[in-house]
Amino acid sequence: MLSTPMFKKSVEKALRDNRRNRRNRRNMNIIYANCFEGQPNKGVGSIVKNLNVTNSLFRGMDKVNIPSQDFNNKKGYYNLRTEVYKSHKRGDTPFTLGGDHSIGVGTVAGSLDFYKKDLTTIWIDAHADINTYKSSNTKNLHGMPLSFLTGLDKSFMNMDGNELLTENLLYYGLRDVDKFEQNAMNNYNIKHMTSDDLNRGNRFDNLTIPTENVHLSVDVDVLDPLFMSSTGTPVPHGITPQKLYDLIHWIHQNSNIVAVDLVEYNPECSTSGQQFNTDQYIMRELISELLSLFRK
Repeated sequence: MLSTPMFKKSVEKALRDNRRNRRNRRNMNIIYANCFEGQPNKGVGSIVKNLNVTNSLFRGMDKVNIPSQDFNNKKGYYNLRTEVYKSHKRGDTPFTLGGDHSIGVGTVAGSLDFYKKDLTTIWIDAHADINTYKSSNTKNLHGMPLSFLTGLDKSFMNMDGNELLTENLLYYGLRDVDKFEQNAMNNYNIKHMTSDDLNRGNRFDNLTIPTENVHLSVDVDVLDPLFMSSTGTPVPHGITPQKLYDLIHWIHQNSNIVAVDLVEYNPECSTSGQQFNTDQYIMRELISELLSLFRK
């Protein structure tokens, strides 16, 4: 009786739930990365300042601030890498608030330094962000972080042998990918789901998370501009906030989220006063959803 497949499945589920419950008791370490490299409007520099959420949502949490001037050169990215690594070493979960998506160079590098090859990076974004400095038309760093992390472009950061394996990179929400990026994704067989895939109701588990540990990096431009206009590079036909919440919770249920980035919110880009209020509301809800994963 005890050796039946149903019993084995119930035991495996109980063990997974137990591991998840232990993980959820970790402290969260809030890191402010006030970076706006490549952005025309500097309002992207600080989610916390723009939303005035410090005292409400982040009460009692350890906080680290990396000022905008440090990102004028590589210092800010290396400091961010160090802070994320130190957070992992303490057994905490780093939650980094941008800032633009170039901060992923520092945050994911810090996670890779600690978890090595046992780490999947899930990049939720309308853009692939895997241009090299040479291939990029704009030369904006927020379109290049994954080329630096994977070693496709070695000019920006020394990964010390801890490059992100392309088989450990998953995209959700893509809909604005240039020719170079598409070729890179094809050449390295990088798994992805587009916004159209998600909007058609395709199952999240069409992509398999290759490792237990996940660094989750969320760019708000994955949302349709009807729901989020406060971002520097909006793209039509995005996903709804509810679809994003469902995706995040599915990832949480099927992996160990060890780090979170939330980037590219910029109220200076809002299209109207009414939309500004909508954007702020959705951002607060999104932060609350992410924090709730580690408070159960």
